[in-house]
Amino acid sequence: MTWNLRLVLLLDEASRALGELAGLLRRLPNPYLFIRPFIRKEAGLSSWIEGTQADLLDV
Repeated sequence: MTWNLRLVLLLDEASRALGELAGLLRRLPNPYLFIRPFIRKEAGLSSWIEGTQADLLDV
């Protein structure tokens, strides 16, 4: 893998955005309420990729 300037800048931007998100989540009384929909979506996409069936109740 070649590390060029574009890749380094994109990684830096992603790292900054994750830090900003982490800071915002610390202010929420229950950050899990914000994260839960993303966990469900990821679980559904994973089952779709694997070719299995899972509805939201299974997740």
